[in-house]
Amino acid sequence: MRTMKPAELRYWAASQAAVRCQNALNEQGISIAVTIDPKEVAESVAAIGKPYLTPVLDPERNDFNEANFFWLIASRDEVPVIVGGGRLDELACNVGTHMAQGLNRAYGSGTVSSINPEVDAQLSGRVCYLGDLFSKSGKGLARSSRKCFLGIANFISAVHFRADCTYSFMRVSDVMRGSADVNGFDRRIYDPLTWGVVPDARNATELIVYRNSTSDLDYFNHITRELEQRE
Repeated sequence: MRTMKPAELRYWAASQAAVRCQNALNEQGISIAVTIDPKEVAESVAAIGKPYLTPVLDPERNDFNEANFFWLIASRDEVPVIVGGGRLDELACNVGTHMAQGLNRAYGSGTVSSINPEVDAQLSGRVCYLGDLFSKSGKGLARSSRKCFLGIANFISAVHFRADCTYSFMRVSDVMRGSADVNGFDRRIYDPLTWGVVPDARNATELIVYRNSTSDLDYFNHITRELEQRE
């Protein structure tokens, strides 16, 4: 048998993990759908009771297509219980400048005053942002439900987008509760930006949590082992 190359091993591990994540969610009565349709995105946000959609992931405000955007919807009895999305940007360099320009364009000039140089140092290439994660309380969702949902989102980032790195913004309090690890992010950039004006629904304590593609194999194999142990 031919020996798989590192990239092939990564994609195979991601595919195996995604299948197990989907099966685990199905066992909880949760189905998964992916869309790029602006109407379906808006309807899922309204149905789940999410009070906002961030401008950088709003398909009504960006020129998205299947090559650079996805929206994931987890539903029980056809009612959304977890939603979230991702976008891909190809940035060989100056990720920080791109990030500041995007946030200032989305929220208004002067929103971001400066960017930590570590953003440029740590994030580059095919950069996938995962955001707008929202789960519906009171629907019997376990911590494992969100972990499996993010396992599928990270699969799309790793295999469909072939991202060099995948990141999110996250509040310090959520990181302290372990949310970054649950969501598949093993690295941190503290104080990634300086807010001139903190927009509504954003938080001054946000940091960047991320994972490089070099950690994909370990991440997806970990998910597979964990789900195997529950079977």
